[in-house]
Amino acid sequence: MDNILYRADGTAVLADFGIARAVSGYASATGVNMTIGTPHYLSPEQAQGRPLDGRSDLYALGVTLYKAATGDLPFRSTDWFELARMHVEDPPDPPRLRRPELSRRLEKVILKCLAKHPDDRYASAGEFAQEIREMGKKKTEQIGVFALPAETPVARRIPPWMLGVAGVVVIAVVAALVVLLAKR
Repeated sequence: MDNILYRADGTAVLADFGIARAVSGYASATGVNMTIGTPHYLSPEQAQGRPLDGRSDLYALGVTLYKAATGDLPFRSTDWFELARMHVEDPPDPPRLRRPELSRRLEKVILKCLAKHPDDRYASAGEFAQEIREMGKKKTEQIGVFALPAETPVARRIPPWMLGVAGVVVIAVVAALVVLLAKR
């Protein structure tokens, strides 16, 4: 996952958050249109040079979750322009096509993050975080590969790759909150 960096102590740090908005502000102030970011994580509106907000970061988070859940990116191409076109026009394969054992609810969350139009994504990182919290509330909620019966210790119920997904989600929520609080 290209936008996750690791410190020497193993702490994961999510990169690229807020870069899209900073570049968008530069472009509107100077009239110079530019795109910056990792092409595989580019939101459709970023690929089209449209105005950006935090929902572009939620799209990138959706790509990250998709890769964590399926082991692959939703779109692949060696040609940058083709990759940008795919982000704008092509629907991603549903994650359960690649990993049928994933829960329908996790698939729904990932696909909502990957919606082509920003209005069809979560309105904010807070709304996304609330959805994740609600997923965790049900004691028998199926997360990833396994059902979570109440009597089984959590460490035995969650597959190791799902811990990575949870780490990414926590980092994304914290990063979004830092960006939002820094504006005040």
